[in-house]
Amino acid sequence: MRRFIASLHIVFLALIFSAPVAVTVAPAAHATTESEICNGANIGGGNSCSGSPGTSDDSLKKTFRTASNVLLYLVGAIAVIALIYGGFRYVASTGNSAQIEAAKHTIIYAITGLVVAILAYAIVNFIISRIG
Repeated sequence: MRRFIASLHIVFLALIFSAPVAVTVAPAAHATTESEICNGANIGGGNSCSGSPGTSDDSLKKTFRTASNVLLYLVGAIAVIALIYGGFRYVASTGNSAQIEAAKHTIIYAITGLVVAILAYAIVNFIISRIG
């Protein structure tokens, strides 16, 4: 019974940590004016938006920010999977102390990886915000 409760705790923690990983997609809006196009993706490829917020400096910042967001989501998902895997290993260890230690190490490494990913995300966003 004790192991069952421990496995429920681990699954509950995994669900809590996986909640920020969920991605929602907003419906695409259609740009109707030139300023909306310049503030958006600048699909036309012309230079009609020179000096506006849609210039290459901003797009480079957006690219780095998007890349860091995607990597954070991937690392977060992998860490949650590793947490779940470590929890199942812990539950399935059947009292074997070597398997219990290996499962604990898996859980600790997954949490450490998640913390490092969040700190890296914070550092990248801090640097990007200070550049511009």
